[in-house]
Amino acid sequence: MSVPLTVAETPFPDDLHHTVITVAGDLEKPSVHLLRKVADQAITNGRTKIILNVHGVTFCDSTGLRELLTLLRQTYENSGWLRLAGVTGVLERLMTLTRLYDAFPVDPDLNASLRYVYGRDLIPETPPGGGPR
Repeated sequence: MSVPLTVAETPFPDDLHHTVITVAGDLEKPSVHLLRKVADQAITNGRTKIILNVHGVTFCDSTGLRELLTLLRQTYENSGWLRLAGVTGVLERLMTLTRLYDAFPVDPDLNASLRYVYGRDLIPETPPGGGPR
């Protein structure tokens, strides 16, 4: 059974050119337009340096993979970049089999991608047992 795709953008509050787009669910032919719509809007608004948080992606078919490649090309063509954060599971296997790890900058999680942009952690780690450190 298909897991509905959700896509949400979180622009950087102090930077007009950077944004985080979070994708969760099945990235496949029937739903890939949702990512395209959010990404097109971000790029149209000048946010061409995109961190794509894919930690919640549960499935990805060839259409989803093609959309990632299209978004990578589109950001480069607009003097930006695309980083993938949190590649796991099916998407990780697909990227390994297709050797696309060489095409994308990939970080283990969102905080590592944010560290790339800002040079420091922005998301506080939560130790076992609750509250921030």
